[in-house]
Amino acid sequence: MSATPAMSIYESTFAQSDKTDAVLVVEPKEENDDDSDEDYLAPELYEPSIKVMRWSSYGRAQQPAVAPRTSRVQPTKLYVNKALLSYHSDYFKEVFDANPKNNEVKIEEVTYKELATLLSLIQDNPIKFEQKDAEKLIILADRFQLPAAKRHVELFLIASSLYYSAKIQIANNYDLDELLKAALLEITHINHIPDENTLKNYSEETNLKIFNRCLELLLSYHSAHFNSLFNSDFKEKKMREIPINDVDLHEFATLLSLVQKNPMVPTGIFLRKSQIKKPLISENNVENLLKLADRFLIPSVKRHLELFLISTKKDRLEKILIAEKYQLEDLMEREIEKYQRPKDFKNIEESRNFSQISNATKIKLLYRLSAVKHNR
Repeated sequence: MSATPAMSIYESTFAQSDKTDAVLVVEPKEENDDDSDEDYLAPELYEPSIKVMRWSSYGRAQQPAVAPRTSRVQPTKLYVNKALLSYHSDYFKEVFDANPKNNEVKIEEVTYKELATLLSLIQDNPIKFEQKDAEKLIILADRFQLPAAKRHVELFLIASSLYYSAKIQIANNYDLDELLKAALLEITHINHIPDENTLKNYSEETNLKIFNRCLELLLSYHSAHFNSLFNSDFKEKKMREIPINDVDLHEFATLLSLVQKNPMVPTGIFLRKSQIKKPLISENNVENLLKLADRFLIPSVKRHLELFLISTKKDRLEKILIAEKYQLEDLMEREIEKYQRPKDFKNIEESRNFSQISNATKIKLLYRLSAVKHNR
């Protein structure tokens, strides 16, 4: 007499016991038999194959023929605990509360394996699943309102080898915030940002988070200050909003725009504040922007502002003073070279800016005066 085959992990996880008080009956649905763990028969329907020996007319035994065995039937019942399932799922709580005396619930449009795997994720012995099954389990977790099971699958996906673009797509489709956050951190270069057609398939919220990641990458690339802020073990790294103190909003926005594809320009663009029109970059606020560029360690912005200063009609000595203060060597050199004749140095000491210039810069002016006098 043949032995009864062992129960599968799905059956053993949801076998009847003194802790179970309800049963979920899965309506038969074709299973995907690509898993050896599914290769079993329901015990009550198991019927062993019978080998039949055939003899030839010469009295020699031929290869045995195998008699057809009965079709395999998947199990349909999962024994569960009502209180546990109701605690984790509003769906099942509503079902059980609607008919407290009914301990048998029919479940349709799901396979036995899928439901067993899903429900095991809220127990102390979760069944392992493969990457290809994750999205289906998320759909079922939403259907049966099982947030704890959904979180389990989300953590699995975060740790998986899925490419970040696939993680973003899944996170967008099923509102998985932590998966999206983890996927965005896998984007380490601005060139890895999804293309426009892909972005159009995402929600507004997802696109805004991708945009914020773009800004992080841009600022981290251009600024050692923001690179440390976003990528080091500071508390700001985990903050959704980072306070920036003691800055003017418009000036800070202008500063950040200067590392982007379409920076704010000094001509034709104005902001209205307190009924006063102010150009985004002007001779009056350029030094404030230079202070911010130094504070937030953004050298590329300093070069942009340096070129702007070169183009302005600001006082020559004032430009030299600014160049000295913010280490703008090109501006310094160009302004000193504008002294073309000895008379250009006349009354230079009377300028209020001259008294603030360092001795090192005064010596550079002396060298220039010497070169002019000797026609060099």
